[in-house]
Amino acid sequence: MRYLVLFLLISHSIFAISIKDRLQLAEAGAYIVTEQNRVVSLLHLHTVKGDVLLFEEISIPTALVRHTNWKEWAENGAHSHTSWVLYEINLSTNQITECYSLSSRTWIPTDDIASFLIPLISLNLHPLSREQRMRNSPTAAPGKVEDRKPWGPPKIVHGRRVEHPEYDAFTATWPRDNSALSGKSILLYFDNLQKTFPFPFWIQQQTGPLKFKIRAIDSGTDMRSSITDIPRRSPTFIGGIKQTEGELFLSLNIPLYYDNFKLYAIDLTANPQLAHVIPFEIKRQKEETVLSMSRESLRATLMDHHEYLWLFSAENPDIIIEFPHSFRWSQTN
Repeated sequence: MRYLVLFLLISHSIFAISIKDRLQLAEAGAYIVTEQNRVVSLLHLHTVKGDVLLFEEISIPTALVRHTNWKEWAENGAHSHTSWVLYEINLSTNQITECYSLSSRTWIPTDDIASFLIPLISLNLHPLSREQRMRNSPTAAPGKVEDRKPWGPPKIVHGRRVEHPEYDAFTATWPRDNSALSGKSILLYFDNLQKTFPFPFWIQQQTGPLKFKIRAIDSGTDMRSSITDIPRRSPTFIGGIKQTEGELFLSLNIPLYYDNFKLYAIDLTANPQLAHVIPFEIKRQKEETVLSMSRESLRATLMDHHEYLWLFSAENPDIIIEFPHSFRWSQTN
């Protein structure tokens, strides 16, 4: 897959690509520092595990900046930062699976990040030709030979400005999503020499008043974070056991990164206690996951008038949780 994606990147004049394609080739440690609306943000690709990427984003108001070495600043605790967030993306499902604020030491909703980041990485990028880029370049002075190069933003790597940077420029159309960018044309500049560097050095709204622009003020690789991983939440049961004539239902809040589920009914009356694996159907939604069990299957497994306790487990990550209270099974219910 990596070779196919690399081929598509090299052949971008024929195929539309996306930032997601570049992320599939990216290596952990890459970072970009951008400035927008008087706030500087450092975005670091912390970890790559297949299609699951962990990002670290640290922000500071421009007025509080007292340094020029951004990599060193982040690795030494990001003095004066006002926001420090970890978030995890699953590229195969196009989902933000977790988001945690180190500043407030709490998990935060993924919606705000997902509403911008998921559309951004999924945009179909179409290459902008040299002729189209030349239109934005200054013309030669009278009497001088026309030797213009297409405009490109400044490029700074590890705090040093790169002379005569080479860029690939792309346009894309933002999806109609009721946001400020809905339906707008976007212009993005990527490093031409490092196809695997995932971050654009410049993003701007291409049409209408220039209300949206993000510019890079530093970039680099091989960043090492003091944070080892994103904190994980445990699944939790929601409410009690719900019943119909033919089924029982259990509801849980399960973060999206958990999978390979099993449900057990522990017979507390038996001596020794016995654990029964219970088959179930699952309906997984954003805020609530519902497990449904048929009464017919339960009658064949559970003993009449025995006391049971539900146990729910997941393998990735490995965890077991208990239902808050036991229940007495009756074959006639």
